[in-house]
Amino acid sequence: AWAAEMAEASHSVSLDRITDLTAVDRFEVGFREIYYFALRRSAQRFSRVVKSAIVVQDPVQLGIARVYETLNENPQIQVRILQSVAEAMEWFADPKGEPNE
Repeated sequence: AWAAEMAEASHSVSLDRITDLTAVDRFEVGFREIYYFALRRSAQRFSRVVKSAIVVQDPVQLGIARVYETLNENPQIQVRILQSVAEAMEWFADPKGEPNE
């Protein structure tokens, strides 16, 4: 969380982000860590609404992503779970904010 906040602070305009979990085969975090991360993100304010794409390919990755998606209460963060970076880039380019189906 700290590293993400530092990277975001270095830009005058809030940026969309991709979290690619596809190479992760073991998570050393659980509900509590995801919960506290989501709380921390809920308190942040951005210069605009940001799109946060979480890229997953297996059930464990999907489960972790869904926990964060469910806990996200920041109205300035739109979370979408997608299956590729290409899908995320298409979503970012869509001015309506809806992922292409």
